[in-house]
Amino acid sequence: AVWVQRGNGSGVVTFIDSAITDSTASNTGGGILVQKTVLDDGEDDLVLIRTEVLRNRVTDETLGQGGGITGQEANVRIVDSTVDGNIASTSGGGILSSEVQSQLDARLVITGSTISYNIAGLTGTGGAAFLGGSGGGIANSGGAMNVENSTIARNEARPGTLPTPLGQGGGVYNTTTIGNPKTAQLTNCTVAYNVGQVGSQLYASIINSGLLVANTLIVGEPGGDPNCSTNTPGGLGVVSLGGNVS
Repeated sequence: AVWVQRGNGSGVVTFIDSAITDSTASNTGGGILVQKTVLDDGEDDLVLIRTEVLRNRVTDETLGQGGGITGQEANVRIVDSTVDGNIASTSGGGILSSEVQSQLDARLVITGSTISYNIAGLTGTGGAAFLGGSGGGIANSGGAMNVENSTIARNEARPGTLPTPLGQGGGVYNTTTIGNPKTAQLTNCTVAYNVGQVGSQLYASIINSGLLVANTLIVGEPGGDPNCSTNTPGGLGVVSLGGNVS
Protein backbone atom coordinates (compact mmCIF):
# COMPACT_ATOMS: atom_id res chain seq x y z
CA ALA A 1 0.00 0.00 0.00
CA VAL A 2 0.97 3.66 -0.44
CA TRP A 3 1.40 5.83 2.67
CA VAL A 4 1.32 9.62 2.28
CA GLN A 5 1.97 11.80 5.33
CA ARG A 6 1.87 15.54 4.81
CA GLY A 7 3.69 17.62 7.40
CA ASN A 8 5.44 20.97 7.55
CA GLY A 9 7.04 21.96 4.26
CA SER A 10 5.59 19.11 2.23
CA GLY A 11 3.30 19.56 -0.77
CA VAL A 12 0.59 17.67 -2.58
CA VAL A 13 1.18 14.11 -3.80
CA THR A 14 -0.33 13.51 -7.25
CA PHE A 15 -0.91 10.29 -9.19
CA ILE A 16 -1.67 10.67 -12.93
CA ASP A 17 -2.52 7.78 -15.25
CA SER A 18 -1.55 5.36 -12.51
CA ALA A 19 -2.82 2.10 -11.02
CA ILE A 20 -2.78 1.06 -7.37
CA THR A 21 -3.92 -2.54 -7.31
CA ASP A 22 -3.98 -5.74 -5.24
CA SER A 23 -2.39 -4.17 -2.16
CA THR A 24 -3.13 -4.78 1.51
CA ALA A 25 -2.80 -2.91 4.79
CA SER A 26 -3.40 -4.16 8.30
CA ASN A 27 -6.14 -1.81 9.50
CA THR A 28 -6.70 1.17 7.20
CA GLY A 29 -5.98 2.32 3.65
CA GLY A 30 -5.63 -0.93 1.75
CA GLY A 31 -4.50 0.90 -1.36
CA ILE A 32 -3.59 4.39 -0.12
CA LEU A 33 -3.40 5.96 3.34
CA VAL A 34 -3.01 9.74 3.42
CA GLN A 35 -2.59 11.62 6.70
CA LYS A 36 -2.17 15.29 7.51
CA THR A 37 -0.19 16.31 10.59
CA VAL A 38 -0.24 20.12 10.18
CA LEU A 39 -3.01 22.69 10.48
CA ASP A 40 -5.17 22.77 7.36
CA ASP A 41 -3.98 25.24 4.72
CA GLY A 42 -6.79 24.52 2.27
CA GLU A 43 -4.49 22.81 -0.22
CA ASP A 44 -4.98 19.28 -1.52
CA ASP A 45 -2.91 16.58 0.18
CA LEU A 46 -3.57 13.82 -2.37
CA VAL A 47 -4.76 14.09 -5.99
CA LEU A 48 -5.66 11.17 -8.24
CA ILE A 49 -6.17 11.88 -11.96
CA ARG A 50 -7.15 9.10 -14.37
CA THR A 51 -6.01 6.61 -11.77
CA GLU A 52 -7.34 3.14 -10.94
CA VAL A 53 -7.57 1.92 -7.34
CA LEU A 54 -8.52 -1.74 -7.69
CA ARG A 55 -8.86 -4.86 -5.54
CA ASN A 56 -7.13 -3.54 -2.44
CA ARG A 57 -8.17 -4.56 1.07
CA VAL A 58 -7.48 -4.20 4.78
CA THR A 59 -6.78 -7.46 6.54
CA ASP A 60 -7.97 -6.57 10.07
CA GLU A 61 -11.35 -8.30 10.34
CA THR A 62 -12.27 -6.33 13.48
CA LEU A 63 -11.68 -2.65 12.66
CA GLY A 64 -10.47 -2.55 9.07
CA GLN A 65 -11.38 0.72 7.33
CA GLY A 66 -10.86 2.26 3.90
CA GLY A 67 -10.32 -0.73 1.65
CA GLY A 68 -9.21 1.38 -1.31
CA ILE A 69 -8.35 4.82 0.10
CA THR A 70 -8.27 6.29 3.60
CA GLY A 71 -7.93 10.02 4.18
CA GLN A 72 -7.32 10.95 7.82
CA GLU A 73 -7.76 14.70 8.36
CA ALA A 74 -6.72 15.00 4.72
CA ASN A 75 -7.88 16.84 1.60
CA VAL A 76 -8.30 14.24 -1.14
CA ARG A 77 -9.26 15.00 -4.75
CA ILE A 78 -10.21 12.23 -7.21
CA VAL A 79 -10.68 13.13 -10.89
CA ASP A 80 -11.68 10.86 -13.80
CA SER A 81 -10.65 7.81 -11.81
CA THR A 82 -12.00 4.40 -10.80
CA VAL A 83 -12.20 2.88 -7.31
CA ASP A 84 -13.39 -0.70 -7.77
CA GLY A 85 -13.37 -4.05 -5.98
CA ASN A 86 -11.84 -2.93 -2.69
CA ILE A 87 -12.76 -4.44 0.71
CA ALA A 88 -12.84 -3.17 4.30
CA SER A 89 -14.18 -5.07 7.29
CA THR A 90 -16.10 -2.12 8.78
CA SER A 91 -16.36 1.27 7.07
CA GLY A 92 -15.47 2.65 3.67
CA GLY A 93 -15.15 -0.31 1.35
CA GLY A 94 -13.96 1.97 -1.44
CA ILE A 95 -13.09 5.24 0.29
CA LEU A 96 -13.00 6.45 3.89
CA SER A 97 -12.60 10.14 4.65
CA SER A 98 -12.47 10.97 8.35
CA GLU A 99 -12.08 14.09 10.44
CA VAL A 100 -11.63 13.80 14.19
CA GLN A 101 -9.66 16.95 15.00
CA SER A 102 -11.35 20.15 13.81
CA GLN A 103 -8.00 21.93 13.32
CA LEU A 104 -7.01 19.29 10.75
CA ASP A 105 -9.91 19.57 8.35
CA ALA A 106 -10.81 16.75 5.97
CA ARG A 107 -12.25 17.31 2.48
CA LEU A 108 -13.16 14.72 -0.13
CA VAL A 109 -13.78 15.91 -3.70
CA ILE A 110 -14.70 13.43 -6.44
CA THR A 111 -15.32 14.45 -10.06
CA GLY A 112 -16.07 12.35 -13.13
CA SER A 113 -15.22 9.11 -11.38
CA THR A 114 -16.66 5.63 -10.77
CA ILE A 115 -16.91 4.03 -7.33
CA SER A 116 -18.10 0.46 -7.84
CA TYR A 117 -18.14 -3.11 -6.51
CA ASN A 118 -16.56 -2.23 -3.18
CA ILE A 119 -17.54 -3.99 0.07
CA ALA A 120 -17.72 -2.75 3.67
CA GLY A 121 -18.31 -5.52 6.19
CA LEU A 122 -16.95 -9.06 6.18
CA THR A 123 -18.54 -12.27 7.34
CA GLY A 124 -15.29 -13.79 8.51
CA THR A 125 -14.13 -14.93 11.94
CA GLY A 126 -13.28 -11.51 13.36
CA GLY A 127 -15.30 -8.74 14.98
CA ALA A 128 -16.61 -7.38 11.70
CA ALA A 129 -19.11 -10.22 11.63
CA PHE A 130 -20.63 -8.57 14.70
CA LEU A 131 -20.18 -4.89 13.79
CA GLY A 132 -21.42 -4.82 10.22
CA GLY A 133 -20.29 -2.44 7.51
CA SER A 134 -21.03 1.20 6.68
CA GLY A 135 -20.38 2.98 3.40
CA GLY A 136 -19.80 0.25 0.86
CA GLY A 137 -18.68 2.80 -1.72
CA ILE A 138 -17.87 5.87 0.37
CA ALA A 139 -17.85 6.51 4.11
CA ASN A 140 -17.51 10.19 4.98
CA SER A 141 -17.05 10.74 8.70
CA GLY A 142 -16.95 14.31 9.91
CA GLY A 143 -15.39 16.09 6.93
CA ALA A 144 -16.65 18.02 3.92
CA MET A 145 -17.54 16.09 0.78
CA ASN A 146 -18.43 17.09 -2.78
CA VAL A 147 -19.14 14.46 -5.43
CA GLU A 148 -19.97 15.60 -8.97
CA ASN A 149 -20.65 13.88 -12.30
CA SER A 150 -19.79 10.49 -10.85
CA THR A 151 -21.24 7.00 -10.61
CA ILE A 152 -21.55 5.10 -7.32
CA ALA A 153 -22.83 1.64 -8.19
CA ARG A 154 -22.89 -2.01 -7.11
CA ASN A 155 -21.23 -1.40 -3.75
CA GLU A 156 -22.28 -3.28 -0.63
CA ALA A 157 -22.49 -2.58 3.11
CA ARG A 158 -22.94 -5.98 4.71
CA PRO A 159 -24.82 -6.45 7.99
CA GLY A 160 -23.33 -7.73 11.22
CA THR A 161 -24.85 -10.15 13.70
CA LEU A 162 -25.67 -7.53 16.34
CA PRO A 163 -29.02 -5.66 16.11
CA THR A 164 -27.11 -2.43 15.41
CA PRO A 165 -25.26 -1.22 13.50
CA LEU A 166 -26.62 -2.91 10.43
CA GLY A 167 -25.17 -2.70 6.95
CA GLN A 168 -25.60 1.06 6.49
CA GLY A 169 -25.24 3.04 3.29
CA GLY A 170 -24.47 0.61 0.51
CA GLY A 171 -23.49 3.50 -1.74
CA VAL A 172 -22.66 6.38 0.61
CA TYR A 173 -22.59 6.65 4.40
CA ASN A 174 -22.29 10.19 5.74
CA THR A 175 -21.99 11.52 9.28
CA THR A 176 -20.67 14.72 10.79
CA THR A 177 -19.11 15.99 13.99
CA ILE A 178 -21.50 17.45 16.56
CA GLY A 179 -21.04 21.21 16.75
CA ASN A 180 -18.83 21.35 13.66
CA PRO A 181 -20.98 20.24 10.71
CA LYS A 182 -19.46 20.23 7.24
CA THR A 183 -21.25 20.35 3.88
CA ALA A 184 -21.62 17.07 2.03
CA GLN A 185 -23.21 17.11 -1.43
CA LEU A 186 -23.80 14.91 -4.48
CA THR A 187 -24.51 16.69 -7.78
CA ASN A 188 -25.20 15.23 -11.23
CA CYS A 189 -24.45 11.70 -10.02
CA THR A 190 -25.82 8.21 -10.53
CA VAL A 191 -26.21 6.18 -7.35
CA ALA A 192 -27.49 2.77 -8.37
CA TYR A 193 -27.86 -0.88 -7.37
CA ASN A 194 -25.91 -0.63 -4.17
CA VAL A 195 -26.83 -3.00 -1.34
CA GLY A 196 -27.33 -2.21 2.35
CA GLN A 197 -29.81 -3.21 5.04
CA VAL A 198 -30.39 0.41 6.04
CA GLY A 199 -30.16 2.99 3.27
CA SER A 200 -29.22 0.83 0.33
CA GLN A 201 -28.05 3.84 -1.69
CA LEU A 202 -27.56 6.69 0.80
CA TYR A 203 -27.43 6.79 4.60
CA ALA A 204 -27.18 9.96 6.66
CA SER A 205 -26.54 10.01 10.38
CA ILE A 206 -26.17 13.72 10.83
CA ILE A 207 -26.94 16.32 13.48
CA ASN A 208 -27.60 19.95 12.44
CA SER A 209 -26.60 19.29 8.85
CA GLY A 210 -27.60 17.16 5.88
CA LEU A 211 -26.44 15.10 2.94
CA LEU A 212 -27.43 17.35 0.04
CA VAL A 213 -28.41 15.75 -3.26
CA ALA A 214 -29.05 17.57 -6.57
CA ASN A 215 -29.78 16.40 -10.14
CA THR A 216 -28.97 12.83 -9.18
CA LEU A 217 -30.42 9.49 -10.28
CA ILE A 218 -30.95 7.11 -7.35
CA VAL A 219 -31.92 3.52 -8.22
CA GLY A 220 -32.25 0.55 -5.89
CA GLU A 221 -32.82 -3.13 -6.43
CA PRO A 222 -36.53 -4.12 -6.69
CA GLY A 223 -37.80 -5.09 -3.25
CA GLY A 224 -34.65 -3.86 -1.53
CA ASP A 225 -34.26 -1.51 1.40
CA PRO A 226 -35.44 2.08 0.87
CA ASN A 227 -32.93 4.01 -1.19
CA CYS A 228 -32.29 6.73 1.39
CA SER A 229 -32.33 6.29 5.15
CA THR A 230 -31.57 8.71 7.96
CA ASN A 231 -30.85 8.68 11.67
CA THR A 232 -31.08 12.35 12.44
CA PRO A 233 -32.33 13.52 15.84
CA GLY A 234 -32.74 17.26 15.29
CA GLY A 235 -31.02 17.06 11.92
CA LEU A 236 -31.89 17.22 8.24
CA GLY A 237 -30.83 13.82 6.91
CA VAL A 238 -30.82 13.37 3.12
CA VAL A 239 -31.92 16.67 1.61
CA SER A 240 -33.08 17.03 -1.99
CA LEU A 241 -32.06 20.25 -3.72
CA GLY A 242 -34.21 19.36 -6.72
CA GLY A 243 -33.82 17.60 -10.02
CA ASN A 244 -33.43 14.13 -8.49
CA VAL A 245 -35.04 10.91 -9.73
CA SER A 246 -35.52 7.96 -7.38
